[in-house]
Amino acid sequence: MIPGLPRILVLTVGAAAGYAVMMSAQPTHASCRDGWRCVMRYKRLCAIPFLFAACHAAFGVWVHYDEARAALGASPWLQPWSGWQPMAWTDLTAASWLPVLESVASVFNCAVTTFPLSALWGLLFLVNWRGYQFMAGRGLRARFGWIVGSAAQLGIAVCALAACAKPILFGKIPALSALLGERSLLQVGEAINWLSFLFEYLIGVGVQIYLLVLAYAWIRGLTFDFERLRRFTLRRWVLVSKWAGLLLLVSSAGINLPLLLANVAPPAGAEHPAPMVLLTRWFLAAGLIACCSVQIFLVFHNGTLWRACRDHLRFFWNYGWHVGWFVLVAVVHFLALGVCNTLLPPALGEWTGAALCWKTLLYPLLWALLSGWLLASWVCLFQRCEAQQPEADDLVRY
Repeated sequence: MIPGLPRILVLTVGAAAGYAVMMSAQPTHASCRDGWRCVMRYKRLCAIPFLFAACHAAFGVWVHYDEARAALGASPWLQPWSGWQPMAWTDLTAASWLPVLESVASVFNCAVTTFPLSALWGLLFLVNWRGYQFMAGRGLRARFGWIVGSAAQLGIAVCALAACAKPILFGKIPALSALLGERSLLQVGEAINWLSFLFEYLIGVGVQIYLLVLAYAWIRGLTFDFERLRRFTLRRWVLVSKWAGLLLLVSSAGINLPLLLANVAPPAGAEHPAPMVLLTRWFLAAGLIACCSVQIFLVFHNGTLWRACRDHLRFFWNYGWHVGWFVLVAVVHFLALGVCNTLLPPALGEWTGAALCWKTLLYPLLWALLSGWLLASWVCLFQRCEAQQPEADDLVRY
């Protein structure tokens, strides 16, 4: 008999019962139910996040393959399982909280990690595939004026070029290090990583808007063509660009710029910027949760950033109780998934077949299901609050 098995069973049954009570009694349960119905109707709400997450995980495994082979002295794919080696519980929970809050914030901001597929998007943008670059440029010029809009289009093109170069940079680090030198590679790599991140985030916001509009179409029972939906998404992306630009400014000032300066021209006696980077990540996660409805107001109401912030304050004042419960539901689910993701790879062995299966398939799949469901549930809750019936049971009839 496994030591402590009765205690484990009691805790498991108690956790399952508590979860069932929470999900059925909390005031956003109707929106959570409708969110799952929406996912079942439009599978791409989960398929798109899964595609991005799986490609990101597979690229990470590929990048670290040579490093692992050199360290292990053999092919990493053939490593046997050396037994269950879990982390200490205190270390496990401490390592999970910041990723959990960032995951919850992503539901209200950008639910996908677009790298390395952002390189393909960058190439398509540069060649003006289906006229999307010119369409984005026209929208930016109409929104911000000819000079600012044209400068923004040029800046996005430069960032798209960096996004195309980033996979090559990460995939050929040893060869580039021998060619450029370690110091120069760090400097160039940090600059490319920064510019590429800007493009990756803008693409992620576009995907987020597409998923929001798709969930809204299900709620309203609208018939639509997916190509027209993509073009509509691009027009709405221009409306969200000010909010996205503000977030990119904070992220660049608190994360990318300190790392770039630390590698390019570090001041004498300066400390490593890791504490500032960590503080900025906490600030962004908390700020995005606190400003949860700004983006969705911009998408659905075609207004200015100032009006969206004003509407968000009114929305939060009237329905903060329901938003708080929705955030709690998201925290519970992302915490469970985050703990599993922190626990399983070290416990199974970083390069065993089971750990690789978890990192490249099971975790991206669970992440996509959870993200798609919560995003659709958020749209359902927002529409209920817009109708001044946050706990109504009959919002959707399709």
